[in-house]
Amino acid sequence: MAVFARRILLLILWTLIASHVKPGASAQDESEPVGNPTRTRRVLYNFDGDSCLSTKADSKGPVAVNVDDVKRLIEEIAYDGSHVDTVLVCINAQVMYYPTKVGTMRGTLSTPAERAMWPASEKQRFDNLNAFFDANIDPYAVMLAEAKRHGCEALLTFRMNDDHGNDFLRTQFLVDHADWRLGTKQYQGKGAIDFGRDEVREYTFQLIEEAVRRYDCDGIELDFNRFPTFFKDGSTDERVAKMNSLVERVRKMLDEVGHERGRRLVLSVRPPSNYGRTPPTPKTSRQLGCDVPAWVKHGWVDFVAVSEFLHERGDLPIGKWKQAITTAPVYGGIECTKGGGQKNLTADQYRHAATQLIKAGADGVYLFNFFTSREGGEKAYEPPFEVLRDLGPLTFGFRKQLFVDDFVVAETQSVTRVLGQVTKANDGKPIFTDGRFYGTVLHDEGKFKLWFRKPGTSGFGYAESSDGLTFKNRADVQGINFAGDYTLAVEIDPAETDPQRRFKAGYDAPGMAAGIAHSADGIRWTPYNDGKPVTKRAADTYNQILWDHEANTYRLFTRSDFGTAGGSTELRGTRSMTNPNLRTNPANWTLVREWIFDKEGKGEAQRRQIYATTCWIYQGVYFALLSVYDYPGDVTEGKTTDTRKRHERDVMNFYIATSRDADSWDMHWVYTGQPLVPRGPDSAFDKDIIMPASTIVTHADKHWIYYDGANERHGSEQIRFDREHAIGLATLRLDGFVGLMAGENEGTVVTKPFKLEGDRLMLNVDARGGEVSVEVLDEAGRPLAGFSGEEVLSATKLNELRWQPRWKTRAGLSDLRNQIVQLKFHLRDATLYAFQIVGEQAGQ
Repeated sequence: MAVFARRILLLILWTLIASHVKPGASAQDESEPVGNPTRTRRVLYNFDGDSCLSTKADSKGPVAVNVDDVKRLIEEIAYDGSHVDTVLVCINAQVMYYPTKVGTMRGTLSTPAERAMWPASEKQRFDNLNAFFDANIDPYAVMLAEAKRHGCEALLTFRMNDDHGNDFLRTQFLVDHADWRLGTKQYQGKGAIDFGRDEVREYTFQLIEEAVRRYDCDGIELDFNRFPTFFKDGSTDERVAKMNSLVERVRKMLDEVGHERGRRLVLSVRPPSNYGRTPPTPKTSRQLGCDVPAWVKHGWVDFVAVSEFLHERGDLPIGKWKQAITTAPVYGGIECTKGGGQKNLTADQYRHAATQLIKAGADGVYLFNFFTSREGGEKAYEPPFEVLRDLGPLTFGFRKQLFVDDFVVAETQSVTRVLGQVTKANDGKPIFTDGRFYGTVLHDEGKFKLWFRKPGTSGFGYAESSDGLTFKNRADVQGINFAGDYTLAVEIDPAETDPQRRFKAGYDAPGMAAGIAHSADGIRWTPYNDGKPVTKRAADTYNQILWDHEANTYRLFTRSDFGTAGGSTELRGTRSMTNPNLRTNPANWTLVREWIFDKEGKGEAQRRQIYATTCWIYQGVYFALLSVYDYPGDVTEGKTTDTRKRHERDVMNFYIATSRDADSWDMHWVYTGQPLVPRGPDSAFDKDIIMPASTIVTHADKHWIYYDGANERHGSEQIRFDREHAIGLATLRLDGFVGLMAGENEGTVVTKPFKLEGDRLMLNVDARGGEVSVEVLDEAGRPLAGFSGEEVLSATKLNELRWQPRWKTRAGLSDLRNQIVQLKFHLRDATLYAFQIVGEQAGQ
């Protein structure tokens, strides 16, 4: 009791401090980012942390599981094409599922006699977890890390109360304080505890904090729905005040931990239901002590997932929650059964439930106990994992949709995907002759900033320009010990809260491995990791580090060796890695993929090799900027220097590839031989080699593509060519990387169903010699009244970046807001590059 007396004193002091903080005030440092993180969450998938660690695919009951089995849990749901964006891992049910210093680990207070009576599933789960932890392996940490590796948001989920009453869920806290259980004269309770007591809230907070500090998670969900009961007595206002103090305290703790880790941690909530007696609403939630809309308003909670208690219902009141919560996403929950002992939902039932939720206004779908069909022993069957690619509509808000792939495309007819055409600046001559790449150009603080390799082997320089063509105000880059190849790729880190670390760079560190550094001004640099490399070989082309907001991690792209390090047997490859916490451990990089060009078989290395890869993230698309070495070492066109003739072998071309996960790349343009920036003609400075800067600049309604050009081939150790390098510039229409083109016969493009969240439609389209029009369809593909082909107004001879379609009786889409729709584009002699849904308010 002495320990809890001290804790209660701390709680009282906290309450006194918190009472002087205005609602919405945060304990986070002023340098921390403010506001709720924005992230696409189509499907949120909740693992219970229990049966998922005692069953596996086709096990027909409880079995031993190993680390590979745990990783496979994530692979099953986060496969290519799956809509699962967020993974939640449960780590408690009053008891904790890991060795805890605050509470009680599951099953450890059961007697031998009780353990002998455990069901086979509990015995196996207990043995599996003990085996993991005895081997110093935390399976929940493995799940979180694997979720991140697959590009998912990885959250803990914490069950705020539990009333099972099983002996293996017994805690020392409840043994010591049995009278703190919930109960009435009719019901004395089993395991649920009374949150009206300061000691209970203090104990719960300490459990939450321990879990957050233990795991490298992106945040935590407070699950008030499993079980939805918290107070023995007290008025609604009294209950709300007590629960408010706990939730605010959790938010402040997350801000503190997030500041230590260099990123904001998410807090989400699953509101309590009413055990199915009435639909769960904000009103019923508040009566139970959980004023969730107020938590969102104060800035404590980032999103909300509304569910029924352990059964699926078709009338979940999403509309009431959306009316009460206007500044955070609200997701609709789907339980695994209809209740009453019925079998788990079928794939079609999941699809129907998801469609109803989206129609009701849900921002996405939350799945609970999806996997429990594996618990039935001999009657067990596999969950319908295939349905995870179908649940939830596309939800892209106001983000532009590019036609680089079929991400948003359901069907096309009589259109062709074409590569955009660049325009070389300065009549194809170089714009900078005092340096070369590897390097970077960024547009920052109203000016273009250039990092370039100085002539010879004298390091890197920096210069600035107001127009992107003439660079001056030069300086030498300082603080980096290059290995000798002098590669530098600079990025501005939008996730960094310390202005002294605003710029990040990858470079070739001693040992020909990748190094990374940070800087306040881009000129004076401080290496991470005490200047030591953060990877193994190789690093003699680009080493690029950049922040991926969607995946909540840093990515690192470097060269990789598949053959010898140089010489005739050199086989060049590339690799990508991730590290979510650069500040804590800058060398902790996890390999995502390591690859070479091998689509055409073993002999492809003589046709092409990847020379360098960097990544540029734009409008939700990952663009790989590929420097491809074509016909490497093939000098059959001549073994002496010839700076006049344009060569086709032993040359380097610049291609783009695209991806939605930074792992699986569409190499169409490489294999069809279509570089983004073509090499120049005979005698041009860029006739034989083009290598891009590490990223692309978007400014003044066009893309600025800086590149290194050379007037001779690559050569080898045996045959060297004398060549000159300079920096050139090509520009591209905004969003014009790839388009869908129709000829004189009409072509059509139909989008996948998506949630319409704005009021107007804008197209980036070139129809200078033709026409374009747009129909709006419902989710089943039927034309909507007022937006059908008979009512659409076609436009002819236009070439616009933001053209707004019109209909005879409709000027915009405001009447369709929050509905699920499809767009059908009609094109003739036109190329469609992108579309965007926007709001009426300026800036949306």
